[in-house]
Amino acid sequence: MKATPSRKWAILGIASLFGLAALIKLSKTGNATREQEMPETMVFAAASLRDVMHDVGSAFQLKHRNRINFNIAASNDLAHQITA
Repeated sequence: MKATPSRKWAILGIASLFGLAALIKLSKTGNATREQEMPETMVFAAASLRDVMHDVGSAFQLKHRNRINFNIAASNDLAHQITA
């Protein structure tokens, strides 16, 4: 099966989420307060990936006890936000 551009972005987004999970897991301390037990991660995603990112994000939150906040917009807008 040939990967479409949107499928490639979805795979990249999923890989990014798992990479962030590894970083967060490494940064957790053993004496975290209840509020800190669920760290937050900001994920920037293209508008075309809204549905898949929410599905993956929900599963990720349950498995890794990490709240995912999405910033979903047009790719050009995201690029400006990230580099600003």
